[in-house]
Amino acid sequence: GNKGATVVQVEQALRSISLITQVGSVLPPFKSATGLVFSAHLPEQEFKLLQKEAGLPKAEAMALDQLLAKIKSQGWHSIQGLLISGVDAISAPVFDARSQIIAVVTVVGSSSSTLQPTAESELVQRLLAATQAISRRMGAV
Repeated sequence: GNKGATVVQVEQALRSISLITQVGSVLPPFKSATGLVFSAHLPEQEFKLLQKEAGLPKAEAMALDQLLAKIKSQGWHSIQGLLISGVDAISAPVFDARSQIIAVVTVVGSSSSTLQPTAESELVQRLLAATQAISRRMGAV
């Protein structure tokens, strides 16, 4: 995307939740679950360019590096109200046959919803199963 992950598809929930995420929206690389998961898996050179363009102070850049390492090892990430107050999100990566990140799938809900950001939660397990299945279809091992 243009300086961040670009939304390419939005599936509306059956229950009412009003989000103004539109196809074509560019999400910030370090202030959204989608952007953070994407950033965690970018090639080093691309990530460093994004980080340089963000102009983060050294302490913030070091904290970001630690967070992204955790995201990469965990395989998913959740945020609570980071991008939009009252909106939570859980994201997981999709890889291609070269093990390069090609997409991120994100589940979004209101802070009062049933999003449960723990590795054992059914939602996280289903999200990981879906992204792993898509990755396999894309040739990932």
